Amino acid sequence: MITNRLLTSFLELYTLSDNTSKWSKDNFANNPPRLYRLQAIDALMKALQINCSYQEFQYGEFLLGQNQLVQSELITKIKENYTILFQTINTDEKDQSDSQFMFEMLFSYRMKLQKLTSLRDSVLEYSEYNRYPVLIIDTINNKLQADIEAIDNILAYLINPKEIHFSNQELIEKYNYPVGDLDEIDSDWI
Repeated sequence: MITNRLLTSFLELYTLSDNTSKWSKDNFANNPPRLYRLQAIDALMKALQINCSYQEFQYGEFLLGQNQLVQSELITKIKENYTILFQTINTDEKDQSDSQFMFEMLFSYRMKLQKLTSLRDSVLEYSEYNRYPVLIIDTINNKLQADIEAIDNILAYLINPKEIHFSNQELIEKYNYPVGDLDEIDSDWI
């Protein structure tokens, strides 16, 4: 799904370079993994008609002024993943939600989670004697996956409530999505 690609690319690039104000093709010209992810973000934002800076995206400013219909669908999406929340909230409060604030809070949290859960990725090899911290981190990360997926579902809905889809060919031809194998680009860079 296009929205998952956007989230993944943004979060991965944020893990590699957390100052979004410095993200540019010029700054990443000599770093193919970062450049590829930035080009993917640009293409996906263009396809979804998100016309803002990376910082504005990060803070959910593209969501300002969304209509109430989307708000009610958003509450339904949250309720699907977090039913326990609605046992203590009265009916009037259920119908009100600031989607920009929600995106900003959840995305900020998600970016921090991405940094934490990707810490393990930097450990490519370890000895038998050093396996315990890696196993502990893996165990915790595995426990977080369901909640991370739920947050990603809510963020994806906020980004693309109409669930617009594009084929890879459309993304490449119409929106200049980068061509290439990101895993190969990453492995060549290591």
